[in-house]
Amino acid sequence: MASNPHDVKTLEALQERLGYTFSNTQYLKLALTHSSFSATNNVRLEFLGDSVLRLILSDELFHTLPSADPGTLTQQRIECENNVHLAEIARNLGLDECMLLGKGARRDGGGHSNSSLAGAMEALLAAVYLDSSLATVRDVVFTHIVPHLPIHKHPKTLLQERLMQQLGELPSYEVMSSDTNARHNDATVNVQCVVNALELKTEGTGATRKEAETAAAIEMLRLVPL
Repeated sequence: MASNPHDVKTLEALQERLGYTFSNTQYLKLALTHSSFSATNNVRLEFLGDSVLRLILSDELFHTLPSADPGTLTQQRIECENNVHLAEIARNLGLDECMLLGKGARRDGGGHSNSSLAGAMEALLAAVYLDSSLATVRDVVFTHIVPHLPIHKHPKTLLQERLMQQLGELPSYEVMSSDTNARHNDATVNVQCVVNALELKTEGTGATRKEAETAAAIEMLRLVPL
């Protein structure tokens, strides 16, 4: 870490990597000030940045997945905004080298934790938003965040990848029931998703087996840790 993370050259280099130059660098400095360093810190910016990022991702998902139901859209967004992904992007930008930290946090490596870096990334987005506009921060999100996130992946694919990475195991799906209402010409399929290594089971319901499996996978994604 630089002796002074907020010196002019360090912040200029960060802005170059970010692709945005601040009119008011106080926003940038505040976004990179951890709560352990000062009572004036990035916590409020983190709150705002979380909302800004959520709006941008929700808008993108709404338009790129026109047939997805709200549950699928919500799960996709959760995948996109989780701390692991945001922290990795923050590291790529070098935020860990630009944070002002208290002595204890610096000694314990707090500036390198996923939660601290994800928070700094959200605070940085808020700083860009306050310094410019929603359109500008959207460009930053699409440059640095969207290309590295599983925003277009199906929930079953996300679950499979996560389980293979963590456990080397694939989930299994079993149809528990299938009812057809001839009078209304519709059907209801209930499917169970099973992850044996974790002793977890979830259920999903849909008009087809595919829809039911997707619903069950979404529920399982909520249980399987990142």
